[in-house]
Amino acid sequence: MSRAGRFNAIALERVVFGRPAAEVVPGELERLGRSRACLLVSHSLRTGTSAGAAAHLADHALRREFGFSAGCTDTVRRVKQAYRHPLFVPQVVVLDPALTLHTPEWLWLSTGIRAVDHAVETLCSPSATAHSDGPALHALRLLGAGLPRSRADPADLDARLDCQLGVWASMAHNQDGIPMGASHGIGHVLGGTCGVPHGYTSCVMLPAVLDWNAGANPQAQARVSEALGRPGEPASQVVDELVRQLGLPRSLAEVCVSREQFDVVARNAMHDRCIHTNPGAIHGPEDVLQILGRFRVVCGRLVIREPVPSVEPHPYLLFDSSTKPPRCGQSTAVPVRPESRSTSSRTPPYRLPQRDHRLELDLGVMAC
Repeated sequence: MSRAGRFNAIALERVVFGRPAAEVVPGELERLGRSRACLLVSHSLRTGTSAGAAAHLADHALRREFGFSAGCTDTVRRVKQAYRHPLFVPQVVVLDPALTLHTPEWLWLSTGIRAVDHAVETLCSPSATAHSDGPALHALRLLGAGLPRSRADPADLDARLDCQLGVWASMAHNQDGIPMGASHGIGHVLGGTCGVPHGYTSCVMLPAVLDWNAGANPQAQARVSEALGRPGEPASQVVDELVRQLGLPRSLAEVCVSREQFDVVARNAMHDRCIHTNPGAIHGPEDVLQILGRFRVVCGRLVIREPVPSVEPHPYLLFDSSTKPPRCGQSTAVPVRPESRSTSSRTPPYRLPQRDHRLELDLGVMAC
């Protein structure tokens, strides 16, 4: 951990939390001198109208609640692309836990693990600073307790608010300038190339990456375990146990990534900048393959072993329902040419939203 660092201010003016959005929004509109706002609420996540919504909300879709970068999938080349601009953040974020009650459980919990991934890779980064550690540790404490509570009692608004606050804290790495590691880097490829839902990539990859990095950052990983309430245990096993407790997928086979796709995933991952800021050096696709084949679950514990592609897909991937992610497809992984890799400097121009409508409610999606 460095004692030196920098903190980058963003255009976000205010975060309001723990109050009903219906009470907050009128006052914020009056304060901003606006007559209308674009509201994205969790009901849209259940209706299966995301494509139509995107067509009508093109000026608002590329946005992050707590950062000035955003991402999307190029469905033609099957790669993730990143966009960055100071005005991608809204002026106001309202964290109302009641708005998340309609969020599908798989989405709520898996994107919660995505936020855990943000916090873990912030804490474990070689670039971590005295400032970045604080929010990351707080995020892990809130999410480690709040996610299981919200699963046990979906109506527990206090647990849901803790999760929302944990997500907010986990995103501080954007302003601290802390790069993510291989869990994000490989996860970007699993999403863009293999169609794995964003939160699920963290469920599967974070334990394996922690094990790969164990020799590079043992002190940081010990703090991860402590913050998640399991001091003295390997961080990889602590995170995997949390994923298991939430009923989420824990292997590539469960998210329908076959062994035949590993080579393409490994090659494509080397074009992601997060691979090159991983604590444990990754020198080429062969190292990525070692991470992909690192874990198999045996009797509730993790052991180093080759994956078994015959494992049944996770139940959430077997049903075509508005409350569950898409079923496993037969898509073929597409190699990425080096010149086509995703960087903010190479993305096509994007027309920015006007500031007068940039008031956001919490989507019910916890992290992105």
